[in-house]
Amino acid sequence: FHADNESYYEEVSDAETPLSIKNKLKVRINHMVETTNTALSDETMISVVSCLDKVEVIFVFGIGASAIVAQDIFQKFSRIGKQVYFLQDTHLLVSSLSVQKDQAAFIGISMKGETKEVIELANVVKSMQVPMIAITSNEKSTLGQLSDYVLHSISGEDFQMRTAATMSLMAQLYVVDILFYMYVSEHFEQSYRNLQKTSQAIKALGQD
Repeated sequence: FHADNESYYEEVSDAETPLSIKNKLKVRINHMVETTNTALSDETMISVVSCLDKVEVIFVFGIGASAIVAQDIFQKFSRIGKQVYFLQDTHLLVSSLSVQKDQAAFIGISMKGETKEVIELANVVKSMQVPMIAITSNEKSTLGQLSDYVLHSISGEDFQMRTAATMSLMAQLYVVDILFYMYVSEHFEQSYRNLQKTSQAIKALGQD
């Protein structure tokens, strides 16, 4: 880190100005992007796109902030015509997955890769021999080791307070963006047509 930027890597302190908060977040976001870009394997990303290509349906799961990431995957891939299940009820998710296990992939999301509910689900998914993708900062975590593919999302930070864990969430969402754009790029014509259809359907909602 540059010495003049060092204070920007700290979390919020007493009596901040809007400018200092904006500067802190700018530095931290840039650092997160660089750290994740370095850690994220291009080969793994290509393999994950290929895996998603081969299946009919994607199941996603995360809790807390990671549920926001699961919701983002659901929204993005649904809009290009990919069937995605985002269910917070793990019993319902497992029963749906068991019926469609031969044409499904599972994406488990956990920043540290040790979230109890995600691990329990990952063990069941593993026993069903469903391809599993982890979005996590730790390849050696329980989730990382259970998964077939690990997409690293690294905030590059280790604060004591972690008041909002903003960078961890942004790192996960950034990885989802890269995955989504890679998938769209591989299926450009079809994705573009589906995006036009979904956009028209949403516009129709607003018309009387």
